[in-house]
Amino acid sequence: MRPPASPTSRPQPSGSPPSTHRPTPAAPAGLGSGRPARLLQLGGLMVGVLAFGCSDQKLESTDKGSGETGETGTTGGTDPGPDYEEGCILVDGAGGYAWIRDAIEVASEGSTIELCANHDGVHEEAVLIDKGVHIVGPGADAFILQPPVNENGVTIVASNASVSGIEIVTTRSGVVVGASGQPEVTGVSISGVKVFDAENWGVSVANAAGVTIEDVELMGNLYGAISVDDAEATVRDSLLQNNVAYGIFATGGAIVTAAANDILATQPTDPENMTDGHGIYATDGAGVVTDGNALLGNAFVNVFADEGDLDLSNDTVEGGLYGVVGLQGAADLDGVELTNGYIHAAFIVTPSPVTLTQVSVTGDTAVVANIDDATWNVADEDGNATQAGAGVLIASDDILISDSSFVGYNNAGAMLVPLEAGRATLARVTFTDNGRHGLYASGLQVTLEDVEVTGLIEVEEQDPVDACLIVDRYAGAVFVEGTATWSGGTLAANQGFGISGIRSAMNISGVEISENGCAGIINLGGDLVATGNTFSKSVPREIDNQWIESSIVDYQSGGAVLTGNVFEDSQRSYEYTAGPYDAGSYTYSYVYYNHVGSDIVLYESGPSEVSGNTFVDGTSSVQAYSTETVFDDNTWSNYLGDVLYVSGDVDVDLTDNIFTDVAGQVVYCSSGRLAMEGNAVEGGGLYTYDTDYYVDDVFQSTSTN
Repeated sequence: MRPPASPTSRPQPSGSPPSTHRPTPAAPAGLGSGRPARLLQLGGLMVGVLAFGCSDQKLESTDKGSGETGETGTTGGTDPGPDYEEGCILVDGAGGYAWIRDAIEVASEGSTIELCANHDGVHEEAVLIDKGVHIVGPGADAFILQPPVNENGVTIVASNASVSGIEIVTTRSGVVVGASGQPEVTGVSISGVKVFDAENWGVSVANAAGVTIEDVELMGNLYGAISVDDAEATVRDSLLQNNVAYGIFATGGAIVTAAANDILATQPTDPENMTDGHGIYATDGAGVVTDGNALLGNAFVNVFADEGDLDLSNDTVEGGLYGVVGLQGAADLDGVELTNGYIHAAFIVTPSPVTLTQVSVTGDTAVVANIDDATWNVADEDGNATQAGAGVLIASDDILISDSSFVGYNNAGAMLVPLEAGRATLARVTFTDNGRHGLYASGLQVTLEDVEVTGLIEVEEQDPVDACLIVDRYAGAVFVEGTATWSGGTLAANQGFGISGIRSAMNISGVEISENGCAGIINLGGDLVATGNTFSKSVPREIDNQWIESSIVDYQSGGAVLTGNVFEDSQRSYEYTAGPYDAGSYTYSYVYYNHVGSDIVLYESGPSEVSGNTFVDGTSSVQAYSTETVFDDNTWSNYLGDVLYVSGDVDVDLTDNIFTDVAGQVVYCSSGRLAMEGNAVEGGGLYTYDTDYYVDDVFQSTSTN
């Protein structure tokens, strides 16, 4: 057996996400970094657009209309107050201002400032909202705000303010809420806003609470769509697409709630050295709460919490190198669909609890990572190993997975390991059509209830000489140096072992185990209790070590206790060819159709017990090699070969067993000490097999032997 890789407190497999923190962006230097002039199509000519306010008046001075007092009369008359430039911006339905700043100055707390459409151009102004007012635009398609170069579009430093219904074109950030070192801003709302291609953030929030960002479109922004620093914000019903670095960036203990957003195709800053490209990224104690988002094709990680908590619900997460990554914080995923995360659909390493409920993990084996047999989870000379290609990799001491499914990953559906020592519970979980492993658990106390593992794929063709000899390489469920208590469920049609235990204590009850390519259960160096299970034949295959295809193989273990199980339909037809032989003028060959299959192999194990089991329709039943065994109160019927084969310098007791219609020998004792009492042997049977005869590769006849 190859040893599993030992997890560290914070493993970083090849290609794993970094825990770096993006520095606060600096303003672009120089005027040369400004946005190119917007062009309009007019009468077939392309013309540059001049910057106008809402009125038809030509701009005269950046000082005019900023609250400066007008001139007094020559006779010493009274000061008439500020001389505001006239326009179509209204305050609570009255007035008429050319500049948003003037409207804010005359507005009261709670006032509504209505902007008018500027279909024929852009409104050039950097807006500072320092009152709790509501700026309402006519719609992002009808009002374009363009601040001067190197200035933010809208800056909000007042609580209970809002801005809606505009598009912002800027060389810095579109909307900035709050500021570090300033009084906390609360109750701010941003809605119906578009920010495309900003050279900093689409929206930036700092030192604020109760911020709502709703129905916004943020695309192609060079530092990311939304930044939340030391703040609490809700983002919902929005489109964040093709931004660079981050869709949503949360830091400084921020709490971000994201609901019903489309967060798509976030690109890395440097594709050749990918350290970002995250749909949602939380770090430095920030937490993420999601509900019903679509996170699709974000290049590196769709949702990444580094030293922050993950609380994900009903999201669709697809593509990327990783679907979800959680490091050092609690992780709770409920109703989440994870599809085609290339390295892992979810990668979670934390001392905190990890919970997956109604989670769907789906991979396309042609798309997700495929690490070869000789490399996957095999430590190199430095002790490092890769586990890429597992649908979910979780390292935690407290793991709960329920009502979830894992499909189509090449190296495992789920891999679970502890940070130190811990527990994992799986209830009503299915593993289907995964490669190499359905479930791989190492160093944990694992409890399983109604778990189903089917369709395991041998990704690489197995040499018949070596097939099934590496017991932790292909198995529906693998338990390494831990415990496994499994009740109810199915292990069927897996091309490797059903269950493989390596130096583990396993208690398996009420499970249906059938048609697996190697043993239904193999216990290597551990302890096995199997009660009330149903076993049937292995899958016929080309394999030299036929004994490994038994229902149970107990190999050099502490012992096995097998009680109240049903072993049925283990007769398998095995085809093999003898010849061709050269007879001089012709060649001849035989194809034999023999019967193979056994129920239990006990090999050099501790004292074992086989009692109260029912064995029906088999070939050979139990082979006990150098294993002290008690057979008590079992029944065998319709067996083609020898029922019991025992050997070794050990004591074997047979008490009160019933053997009916056995074609071979009830007991074949090669060596050892056999005691028999109260057993019954009834009827007999006939062992037959067919042989086809060929001459020069041409079929001649069939004989029954």
